[in-house]
Amino acid sequence: MKNKFTVLIYMFIFFALQSVVVKAQPTPTTVVPVDNALGVEISNPSFTWNANSTGTWVFQLFKSNGGGSYTQISTNQDVTVTSTGDFTFTFTGVTLDINTNYDWFVRSPGGTWYPTSDHPGFRFTTGTLLPANYATGVSILPTFDWSATPGSGPNYHLYVDDNADFSSPIIAPSISVTGATNYSFTYTDKNSIVLQNGKTYYWKVTDDGN
Repeated sequence: MKNKFTVLIYMFIFFALQSVVVKAQPTPTTVVPVDNALGVEISNPSFTWNANSTGTWVFQLFKSNGGGSYTQISTNQDVTVTSTGDFTFTFTGVTLDINTNYDWFVRSPGGTWYPTSDHPGFRFTTGTLLPANYATGVSILPTFDWSATPGSGPNYHLYVDDNADFSSPIIAPSISVTGATNYSFTYTDKNSIVLQNGKTYYWKVTDDGN
């Protein structure tokens, strides 16, 4: 499978003599990633919601461990919103696991959580191949993530080419993978690659059996 990327720099209150109905706030109309989104970016993920009030919002992100168990990613994040409307929060410095379920929540300055209490959260699943297809803003020192199968090679071959047919690979290292299901390979030496800003590249990974 080949992928293409471009290099570029969301009561009642009863009293003895009267009752008051408090109207629930609507779920934000804009939510990104949308509920049950697939293929979400793992590095510095961004989250957008329609902020219906200004002030300090609280953002939470949880990783699903299976069987109803969750682990919170970092701590609650206080987010300052200065104007109403669509607001984007980027979780800087966070790298999520690939092919993994996550749930995210936001709480308004008034104390209302989104989604509602009867919903487990806005759920999304990260991608299994990164950079994702048609990704932009990729570094010239790129990181490539994929689901590896230890022992199937165990060598993997990563190809990067500016031609869709991979007729003239620019990068083609042989990578040994042992004891991993999610593998990440990063180029750290700018002298070892020749990627150019603003150019479209294609990448694929194969194992010794393919």
